[in-house]
Amino acid sequence: MPDEAAAAGGVGLAALVALAQAATGFVPARDALRARRSIAVDGAWSSAGPLALAALAAEVDGVGLIALAHPGDLDAWAADIESFAGVRPEIFPAFESWTGVRDTVDATAGRRLQLLQQLRTSRPPRLILAPIAALVQPVPSLASLAARQRIICANDTLDPNEFATWLVERGYRRVDAVEMPGDFSRRGGIIDVYSPDHEHPVRLELFGDEVESLRRFAPDTQRSLGNVAEVGVLAIGDRGLGIGDRTEKTADIRRPTPDTRSPTSDSGHLVDHLPPGSWTALVEPNELKEQAERYRERVDPVGLFSTTGCFQQLLSRPSVTVTSLPQASVETTWSLRVESVERFSGKIDKVRDELDGVAVDERVVIACPSDAEVHRLGEVLAAGKLAATGRLQIVRGYVRAGFRLVEAGVVVLGSHELFHREDPVTAGALQSTPKRRIESRAIDSF
Repeated sequence: MPDEAAAAGGVGLAALVALAQAATGFVPARDALRARRSIAVDGAWSSAGPLALAALAAEVDGVGLIALAHPGDLDAWAADIESFAGVRPEIFPAFESWTGVRDTVDATAGRRLQLLQQLRTSRPPRLILAPIAALVQPVPSLASLAARQRIICANDTLDPNEFATWLVERGYRRVDAVEMPGDFSRRGGIIDVYSPDHEHPVRLELFGDEVESLRRFAPDTQRSLGNVAEVGVLAIGDRGLGIGDRTEKTADIRRPTPDTRSPTSDSGHLVDHLPPGSWTALVEPNELKEQAERYRERVDPVGLFSTTGCFQQLLSRPSVTVTSLPQASVETTWSLRVESVERFSGKIDKVRDELDGVAVDERVVIACPSDAEVHRLGEVLAAGKLAATGRLQIVRGYVRAGFRLVEAGVVVLGSHELFHREDPVTAGALQSTPKRRIESRAIDSF
């Protein structure tokens, strides 16, 4: 989301990244991560954790995979990082239930597959957020995806009868109009296919046996979303997509084994799909381990990664360990000089004086979810000392939980904290990345 104050030369939310990068300890940590060595970040209270990772991601190449303990924190972390870095992370979701076999194509399965395909492109996502439950759940292996994908290019020769038979034999359902992943339709020389690893279906227009064009389109409006040179169609098949098929050979990896890479031969871990040069971040590792174990206790763990196996995967890449409390580490450590901010009364007639008391000599940045609130809050605080001395900035954006950057002399707050209002991400006042609803239907052993 844009940050007008930063553009105007003030502190702003985007400019906080530069302040973090100027802090003591950042450069050695950044250089170590660039050199493919793991690092630790401590003192990451409140929304300072997302700020620290946004600062590192801005100067370290590769995809950053950030592991969180609680699924409920995903949207807030995504909004925090977007406010600081200007780029919204992709979210790798967890299946809500686990039976060892996925027998439906739903939004979660589709999103996981789509993200795997994004990682294979020349422009992979910059940052990925994932709950630990999603990371103990396997994904199709690289070899499995490659073996199950049929590539079709413009100007290819394609027998429409053979292709329709291929689709049916590999789990697709013929319908009048495609609506859901796993659907396909055929009308004369036009074949529409909705591969589960793509966000939108593709239309193949043939002249005889020649593919004249390929284009993606919106299934609800039929509006064209642009031509593509090639498309991959993923076979669903009779053995699923390697995301935890329950077979006699599938073992629950309860403790380290010689091969902890994947629970089955057709499945692997998300880390396997990260491009070279990528890195991982483990936010509060002890919490991650605890939540991984709790998740495995709630479900039948057959087909899941063990907690140890999952951590081995995450630590196989250069990693950033993020904690709020100081940690003993032999790795390069960036200790953030961050403090929590005093709680406000929530009363409009007192907030102005409370802010003046909180930041006697510091600058204050307050993030609001809308331009209207920026304007209203500006009017409320205009007569305070902070505004009179030019130390107050009210910007559009989001900060989940306020903090004080001691070295920089800046207090950062979300407007909802001042008045004890519901978090705007939770309340829906800030829209996350739009998600198109996908109905689910049974597909052979997906």
